[in-house]
Amino acid sequence: MPLIPQLRRGWIAYVVLGGTLLLTTLSSYNAIATARTKDQLRFENEVSRTRRNIQTRLETYILLLRAGGGLFAANNRVSTQDFKAYVDQLDLKRRYPGVQEIGYSVRVGKNEIPVLTTRLQNQGINNFQIRPTSLQRSEYYPVIYLEPLDRRNQVVIGFDMFSESNRRAAMVTSRDSGKATATGRVTLIQEIDKRKQSGFLIYIPIYRDGKIPSSIAGRREALQGFIYSPFRFDDLLTGVFSNDEQPAVDFQIYDGSIKQANLLYRSDNPASAETQPKFSKSETIDVAGRFWQIYFTSRPELEIDSQTNEVPYILFVGLVFSLVLFGVTRSQIRARSAAELAAADFQQSERRFRTLIEQSPLSTQIFAADGRLIQANQAWEKLWGVTIDRLEQYNILQDQQLLQKGIMPYIQQAFAGIAATIPATTYDPNLTLTGITSHPNSLRWVQAYIYPVKDEADNVQEVVLLHEDITERKLAEAALQKSNQRMAMLYAMSSTLLLHEHPKTLISSVFSQIANHLHLEVYFNYLVDSTHQKLRLHAYNGVSEAIAEQVEWLEFDNSICGMVANQRQPIVLEAVQQSSNPESALIRSLAITAYACYPLIAQGRLIGTLSFGTCNRISFDGDELALMQVVCEQVATALERTRLVAELQQQTVELTQANRMKDEFLAVLSHELRTPLNAMLGWTKLLLTRKYDEQTTTRALETIDRNTKSLAQLIEDILDVSRIITGKLQLNLRPVNVVQLVLLSIDTLRPTANVKDIVIESQFDLTSGLISGDTQRLQQVFGNLLSNAIKFTPPQGRVKVHLHKIDSAIEIQIIDTGVGINPEFLPYVFDRFRQADASSTRSHGGLGLGLAIVRHLVELHGGKVAASSLGHGQGATFTVHLPLLAVKNQEEEIPITPITPSLLTDVRVLIVDDEADARDLVTKILEEAGAIVTAAQSATSALQALPSGIDILVSDIGMPGEDGYVLIRKIRTLTPQQGGQIPAIALTAYAGIENQNQAIAAGFQKHLTKPVDPNELVESIATLMNKGN
Repeated sequence: MPLIPQLRRGWIAYVVLGGTLLLTTLSSYNAIATARTKDQLRFENEVSRTRRNIQTRLETYILLLRAGGGLFAANNRVSTQDFKAYVDQLDLKRRYPGVQEIGYSVRVGKNEIPVLTTRLQNQGINNFQIRPTSLQRSEYYPVIYLEPLDRRNQVVIGFDMFSESNRRAAMVTSRDSGKATATGRVTLIQEIDKRKQSGFLIYIPIYRDGKIPSSIAGRREALQGFIYSPFRFDDLLTGVFSNDEQPAVDFQIYDGSIKQANLLYRSDNPASAETQPKFSKSETIDVAGRFWQIYFTSRPELEIDSQTNEVPYILFVGLVFSLVLFGVTRSQIRARSAAELAAADFQQSERRFRTLIEQSPLSTQIFAADGRLIQANQAWEKLWGVTIDRLEQYNILQDQQLLQKGIMPYIQQAFAGIAATIPATTYDPNLTLTGITSHPNSLRWVQAYIYPVKDEADNVQEVVLLHEDITERKLAEAALQKSNQRMAMLYAMSSTLLLHEHPKTLISSVFSQIANHLHLEVYFNYLVDSTHQKLRLHAYNGVSEAIAEQVEWLEFDNSICGMVANQRQPIVLEAVQQSSNPESALIRSLAITAYACYPLIAQGRLIGTLSFGTCNRISFDGDELALMQVVCEQVATALERTRLVAELQQQTVELTQANRMKDEFLAVLSHELRTPLNAMLGWTKLLLTRKYDEQTTTRALETIDRNTKSLAQLIEDILDVSRIITGKLQLNLRPVNVVQLVLLSIDTLRPTANVKDIVIESQFDLTSGLISGDTQRLQQVFGNLLSNAIKFTPPQGRVKVHLHKIDSAIEIQIIDTGVGINPEFLPYVFDRFRQADASSTRSHGGLGLGLAIVRHLVELHGGKVAASSLGHGQGATFTVHLPLLAVKNQEEEIPITPITPSLLTDVRVLIVDDEADARDLVTKILEEAGAIVTAAQSATSALQALPSGIDILVSDIGMPGEDGYVLIRKIRTLTPQQGGQIPAIALTAYAGIENQNQAIAAGFQKHLTKPVDPNELVESIATLMNKGN
């Protein structure tokens, strides 16, 4: 054989050897990549299956408990036998592995325990006792039913679930939410054996009538008890791998974050945990309101079945094959055959790779080295709603969306030969090729991994892009972040509401905070105006002042806000611009597109309404409406707090002012009492100790008499104020000629005016007509006003009295030229105990009661009184308006005639009083009127004197021993011959209307108050004697 052909054949052999070795290496590389992908997929599938098994099992058990709740909803009197029969038919151990038992914990008040114990005894449960006995509360939650009731479960009967904090927390949450709620890790009460497992409990609340109330307060009130089930972790999770003899994954369950302290269960042996797993993953599941973290790790069994174990064999076979091929390449036929076999093997490997990609659950794309899309698997088409035949012109390196999102550098890196992990981002095929996807919402959150596939020369042949759809996770994270932001806003708002005391500032601050979160432009805050019984605009934003003035007042049940206030229920309007509701016309005119109005209610009282509007969308979602509801509740509470604080401050000011007025009144009262007493006591002492001529004695007696009347008037004014305050001032109404009353008052006070050389001018309309009034009280009104005018008018002054008919009323004006009234004091001139000058240097006396009495008496007559003055030295005008009597009553006028006292000649009068001075005074008055007086100092002596032929009795009330009430009652028990029907007058210092009624009820015919007017006493006796005769 020639040398050159031999050399060529030798080179061919080496080339073949090199090619086969390279092919072996590539095959191994592909096998490793494929095996790892398959292992990863197997692990993900096992994780999903295991998580699904755990979740399904727990959800099934919760449904089982809810079905048990239906037993109690259908029958309010479930007995032990009913409960046992229900649980037995469930066949827990066979059908529901992991469920130890099902129990019922009843809510029972402290006073209901005996009734519960008796009921359970009647059902065969003896020696029932609530444990622990050391905790005393108003209500308990003992376990009364638990099935199957074996020896371990018997120790649970009577245990108070509320006595342990972990269980109590879950029960409170379940009660308030109406949902199934799990506890944290606990040691079950029935763990009485040496080997104790950790466990947990799930509670479902049972409400009265089987319905879940809509409010937390309603749920608390309607709660009857809890149906629950305890779980042991080992028993619960046994069989979670179904029938797998060799599970491919281990898992550890944590209550909350992954920390050793939170470990609930682990499926592997802790000793074997030292081996580093090939794959691991963490998943979160919701178990009746608690979040478990499940940490999955791959087991060696997963790696035993891995195709990566075939790689050494592939390498070995490839090496042997290469050597053999190298040995036989000296023959052309064998060399050709070996080459064909190698090519076929390579193609088979390529087909396996393509099949793996196509069937992979991961969204996968394969691109050519120039960026054109070569292949996409079914998972990718399903994810994006796009078929590959519509992407013939698509080139990933020209995708502007990826460029704008900053993803293109990762893509270019892979095409340059370096694998890359692409960070999470959003992608929408419609933004790249409009209308290409069939999905209505094609925007997805994805996380991707991209890697190149190279040839033996390390040149990139293809690029593989794997997608993971993380949209749900991102949406959950966004919702959580949004919730946290709103919670932070509510917290900040609560602080703001506590800081502001002015309602408008408060509302404005609240809106500025919520508007940023909910993108609001408009709000209206109406408050209830109790005076007008309407809603009045209090604060607003987003509308002009002109519109605000237009809608300042709203009727209840008129417009959206009025309807909300009337119904006390929120109203939400969506797509306002398309609404045909006539009540929403104003809102439509403001270009508002979505509107929500809420009532402001605090402590059951309607404060007003608060509404929000937006112009950039047509509706609010549920979270936004709930947030606005919470905000309105907080605003209502803050407004109520502001109102209460303002009222408290006002009451503090009023109490301080009242206390000051009381001190001033007491000081003035002391002065006004001591001044006449000083003169009276002084002259009395002088008259008793010295002898004076007749003129001095007369002047002394006149002084004493004048000051006595002053004191009597002072006391009468105080009593009138007391009657007014207590509402016991009564009027004796009859038709009255006001002209005669005013003239009588002028005549009475004219001497006083003459002393100061004051001229009283009058101008009357004599045809003014009659009014309905109390003659005595009206004289008191006009007397007070005239005496004040005279008192405050300097000598040589003038007092004018005008009386005119104005429409259906009579107007009386008393105008003086006196000192006048400070305009600042005019609003208080009719207040009790108020004087323009209350200082110790004042020039006029009095308690400041006269004008207050005038105002109340005029108002009791249905009239009104007012005062006016231009200021100091300008005089004052007091105007009284009294309504005229109807025309049909004009003829009933009773003329006012002076009272002429009757003489009591030969009338025998029995005087009873324990005070000698009072007896002597009354005796002197009656004897001067011609009466024959017998005086007694006690009830006993009066009864002894009664049979001596007495015509009339005048008795004091307040006496030691037996008072006047006892005396008259004893007299009324006597026969007429013994004096049982004798006329009787009560003469007492007890001047109240209740004292008058009590005296009449006891048996007196007349009630007179001390100090008594002699003429009134004589007239009263004469009147009673005439009636008797």
